[in-house]
Amino acid sequence: MKKALSPFFFLILILATACTVAEPATTPRLLVDTPMQTSTFIPLPTNTSIVAPTYTYPTYPSKTSPSSPTATITPLPGLKTEGPYLAYQRRTGEQYEIVLLDIDGLGQQVIPFPEDANMQTKNYGATGYLSPDGKWMAYFSGSAGKCMGNGTENTNDLTLKLLNLKNGQTQLVTRLLSADYPNNFIEAARALGDPKITAADLQNAFVCGIPAGLAWSPDGKKLAFSGQMAGISSDLYVYDLKNGSIQQLSSGPEEILSVKWSADGQWISTTSTFTYGAGVQGTPYRTKADGSAVEKVTETTAPLPDSDLWLNDHQYIRNKSTMGMGSYDLKVVDLKAETTRTVWPGYFSSAAFLPGENWLAFFGTSVTNRPADDPAGFVPAIYLVNLTTYQLTRIEMPVVPKILQYSILPLKMEQGVQFLLKSWDPDPEVFILSTDGKLTATGIHADNFISQSHDKTEWLAINDKMQLFSSEGNLIYQMALPDGMRGGNVFSIVWRPDQSGLFFACSPIVSEDPNLAGIYAVDFHENRIDKVDPSDIAAIYFSYALWIGSAK
Repeated sequence: MKKALSPFFFLILILATACTVAEPATTPRLLVDTPMQTSTFIPLPTNTSIVAPTYTYPTYPSKTSPSSPTATITPLPGLKTEGPYLAYQRRTGEQYEIVLLDIDGLGQQVIPFPEDANMQTKNYGATGYLSPDGKWMAYFSGSAGKCMGNGTENTNDLTLKLLNLKNGQTQLVTRLLSADYPNNFIEAARALGDPKITAADLQNAFVCGIPAGLAWSPDGKKLAFSGQMAGISSDLYVYDLKNGSIQQLSSGPEEILSVKWSADGQWISTTSTFTYGAGVQGTPYRTKADGSAVEKVTETTAPLPDSDLWLNDHQYIRNKSTMGMGSYDLKVVDLKAETTRTVWPGYFSSAAFLPGENWLAFFGTSVTNRPADDPAGFVPAIYLVNLTTYQLTRIEMPVVPKILQYSILPLKMEQGVQFLLKSWDPDPEVFILSTDGKLTATGIHADNFISQSHDKTEWLAINDKMQLFSSEGNLIYQMALPDGMRGGNVFSIVWRPDQSGLFFACSPIVSEDPNLAGIYAVDFHENRIDKVDPSDIAAIYFSYALWIGSAK
């Protein structure tokens, strides 16, 4: 392990941290240091509850569009408000651009990428490089090589820069590579002494981790990033926009794959590894943003207070995962009882719950972490878990999908919670699952997917029309789609922050009519739909759109 360096002058996704732990000023502090007792796995019960459809859907003519609306395309003026703005990436010819839209979609600002931007290092449509306050865009210029290029196309001029979204000026943050790059990987591989890890493996892990190795603090005042300036592997750094200083927070032999801030801005999570590819399990760490502590995240490490893993004030969920293969070994950790309970040992998807409620639902796709070893007769199914008794109820679905995927969303009720289920094939019908194990067929079909409002009290289904329902299953709004458009054409949905409408993309990949491709804005109150961007490329990137603050 390299020695931690003193701070000297001078980011996106998932659970994360630096290579190996730096040697901080104080001993790394684990939030939970009490040994957890693991219980035995509860045998799967056979009880099943299925009920006939019970819901009716009243309509409200004042909020219902009786015919297919015409999505007009008109030249959009500049931004009309002080934000928030919906930001997404598109490409016009060979020029990449960031587009900002007002909350109603009718005001727009287009920001071209700097001419020296390295678009091979863009991440998730590049919108994640925008600061939350809407003032800056971080980007890379130069190159460090090609991801999955096995060390080919070596260059050593990778640089981190900032674009001022107000005046269009750029500024240098720092060069990201050491003077001997890429020969430093030869030294790094030699130091490891493991013939299974080569210099090419290390370089590939570093280069493939660059796009996700960049993250803004929630207030937009600091930028966390990974760099190799100080040695033979990548480390975690933080750039302070106020004073222009750069502080190194970690040091170790692994290469950083991802960087992410906690919502309160107090911690930075990273994941690091020696190799990159399917089946790789990264090592997660988290580091205090001020550099005072570094912690390796283990199964008994409690999530950060603002994590979405918390079931309540003393229980949280934990699982393992492998790159390209999915999640398995679902557990519930109880800090009060000091226990770790295995809920599901095999692979699963769509685990859903509401914080503060006592129920968890998931789709179990295998009963072991080696699906080939599953017992004969095992059938993938939805499972409902009572988090007090840990009783599992197997919900027998009318049809087991050919594609092992279900969408499961929690619905917030006036009292308690219930779950929304939808299979992806062969019949994409929507079901409602109550906590007593009853399955209700709604009679609603969603050609693509179901979407949920921010507060979990409303849900949206799209087939030949767009239908908005309350959590109880009552229809509160519907609008026919533009002529020629089907629910399966919808690529992604982004709700307005106030839930008064939404944006969606019609993808040219699945649309029979290429003229339908583009970005659309829907206003529930004004009962209107506007095509705000006819770009087919914008529709492809739109699933990575996000809300940011004012860019003025």
